[in-house]
Amino acid sequence: MDLHGVVFTHHHFDHIGGFDDIRPYNFRAEAPMPIYAMTETLDVLKSTFPYAFGNVEPTGTSVPHVDVHIIDETPFTIGDIQLIPIPLMHGQTVRVNGYRINNMAYCTDANFIPKKSMELLRGLDTLVLDGLRWNRHPTHFTVSESLNIVNVLQPRITYLTHIAHQLKHDATEAVLPENVRLAYDDLSFTV
Repeated sequence: MDLHGVVFTHHHFDHIGGFDDIRPYNFRAEAPMPIYAMTETLDVLKSTFPYAFGNVEPTGTSVPHVDVHIIDETPFTIGDIQLIPIPLMHGQTVRVNGYRINNMAYCTDANFIPKKSMELLRGLDTLVLDGLRWNRHPTHFTVSESLNIVNVLQPRITYLTHIAHQLKHDATEAVLPENVRLAYDDLSFTV
């Protein structure tokens, strides 16, 4: 599989922890991997993986080689794919990015979607949306909150992601609307 870029949503470790896994793609492509991140995310990458950015003495082992692209709210492209950043909130203070690619959007680790961002999510075929659990959480949408967003946006299909262990797959899917499913490992679709 070819990989042409890595796009980060935000700086929490469960979203940056695979950074070292860029190395095999460096070997295969014999080139740095383009990465796309907000400034705060890049700052955390540099402090968590200082060896990849020349901030510590090299040890002689391989390190991820990256070509850094800072992103904000401006659309950008990787190859011929345009990504539109969708500003979201994860708790009261952490800005995260969702991304829209054509008629698909990926919006994880969020508990609030600003009105401007909701407008960027209109007309979707596929929405991947945070839906942690049924009970309230200070930084993630509950399933019920996600369903409210689905009712407003009316995407053709929605997959709830970043789901917690409290959501039993079969029992949860039995009560979800027909156009809302739980995401699962190896889920893929063509955009």
